[in-house]
Amino acid sequence: MTVPQPVMTVTTVRKMMTPESKLPRTTQLDESIKEIQQEVQQEVQELQNLTQNRNQQQINDDMDRAYGERGHGRNLRPRKYPTTHGDHQVLIQVPHRDEPVPEYTEMVTLFHHEVAFLTEQMSAKKGLKVFGESGAEAIVAEMHQIHYRNVLSPKYRSQLTPEQRRNALRYLMFLKEKTCGKVKARGCADGRRQCLYKTKEETSAPTVRTESFVITCAIDAKEGRKVMTIGIPGAFMQADTDEVIHVKFKGEIAELLTKVDPALYTKYVAYEGKKPVIYAQLNKNLYGTLQGALCWWKNLSGFLVDELEYEANPYDSCVVNKMINGKQIPIGQI
Repeated sequence: MTVPQPVMTVTTVRKMMTPESKLPRTTQLDESIKEIQQEVQQEVQELQNLTQNRNQQQINDDMDRAYGERGHGRNLRPRKYPTTHGDHQVLIQVPHRDEPVPEYTEMVTLFHHEVAFLTEQMSAKKGLKVFGESGAEAIVAEMHQIHYRNVLSPKYRSQLTPEQRRNALRYLMFLKEKTCGKVKARGCADGRRQCLYKTKEETSAPTVRTESFVITCAIDAKEGRKVMTIGIPGAFMQADTDEVIHVKFKGEIAELLTKVDPALYTKYVAYEGKKPVIYAQLNKNLYGTLQGALCWWKNLSGFLVDELEYEANPYDSCVVNKMINGKQIPIGQI
């Protein structure tokens, strides 16, 4: 028996909220919100009634497809569809990964008149089970950036001492499905081990002060200046590291790393137990390393001041200025 999936489109909401009477706008909005809530409550109630008649095995299959299989089978409560969460009403609409992705994402949360779209971020192991080949392709694409930016140098396991292998930072990978249906991978180093020997002063990176930011915005508005916001891709990976750091790629991530450049990485694969591992030394910083932000700030500040001849503000080192063609060009590093 198939459970109907309650879906509300943006067009439906707009039609319901279009004023068709002479009531004040706020009154119409309140009534439209109440109508939406009533319809959602009715649909949720219908879903709950149908769920009670569903076979538990079918429910387990649907939940495994949406969230992955459970890790063990000991003392597990029977699974059920999530329908309420506090003051929120949650409607689940989870397509199979082989089916075309609809306009909406996995979870739609309606709270009063606000609509939010949420998708679960999961580990590489779980993500590969859920997304399959598309998840593997996303991980390989993410690690291509590490490769072509020359972020690390692979090492043989025998080249590292037992202490270096113990202190190696594990490389973590997370998968998430975007609203467009594309699977996105995000990788970082697990820098918690660095907390044992690094102080806050050694890892804290300065950012522009709130006062500097507000004053600069006020000057820009008063003088009618043009403002530009620039995001630098892979910022941390463009700054050299200031110490010897080793990272460890383990399991599925190590296997997928060999697909980036088989001739380079395959020969460095070793086994710890039954799982393949690849050790590497960082040439540049990874997201997750404690000193990554500070190294990046030093790199960017040095480039602006030493090479482009900007002058650092004496009251805020994250603000630099330069006169170009008689006009002041300030830059704030956020």
